[in-house]
Amino acid sequence: ADADPTKPYLIYRQPKYVRTMHGIETDLTEWAQDGVLGSSITESTKDAVVGQAKANLAARTAAGAIQEGWTVGIDQDPIPTASDEFIALKINASFARALEQIYFTVSVG
Repeated sequence: ADADPTKPYLIYRQPKYVRTMHGIETDLTEWAQDGVLGSSITESTKDAVVGQAKANLAARTAAGAIQEGWTVGIDQDPIPTASDEFIALKINASFARALEQIYFTVSVG
């Protein structure tokens, strides 16, 4: 189904998209709880979280849940500060024929 960019909430009516987004969040949360939860947020922590998100998306690409061409980075809105106790990821992934953005926060610290 084609997504309407003026109505991003419509993505939640597509179970396969919701399951994929939820799976990404769940996998990253479990990984953080096992490894980096409670750590201070440094550049290496951010790199580890982004790296894990990329590995997670690569696995989903291999499984056919998302298409190639996705990106992962640190969300710059608002600009991260040294006192942040969270890492906000910005993930762009293509599901079917529509490009969607996924936003969520991984708490580390």
